Amino acid sequence: DSIYTFGKVEWCPNGDWAGVTSIIASTNDRSFYQYNFDIKDKVGSIDASDRPTEREFEIHDYYDARLLEESKKLFEAQNAGLPYKYADQEELEEVVRTEVANKYGISEEELDKIWLKASVYQMT
Repeated sequence: DSIYTFGKVEWCPNGDWAGVTSIIASTNDRSFYQYNFDIKDKVGSIDASDRPTEREFEIHDYYDARLLEESKKLFEAQNAGLPYKYADQEELEEVVRTEVANKYGISEEELDKIWLKASVYQMT
């Protein structure tokens, strides 16, 4: 009966705390415990006008994909002791940010706003 934000999971006899008997309590027998998931569809409400456009979702997803792709390559190179085209994660993020903004013909500041808008929407 507590408050939660995104969801909760309980591990209890047959997925229901009411199923705890005195025998279960005294023996601590958990052989028939089950997980009970309660996950909210959305947290809070967002005005329809605040929903990112399909283009904004596309920009957000492309930006995330490029960052992930290049970050993996940088990580692998660093672990192998090899040089990579970016000296560090900070430089990588700066270059990818510029690349994505140029690809979509927007400023880097606009890219930041779009990314934040889509990210927040996906979390709510």
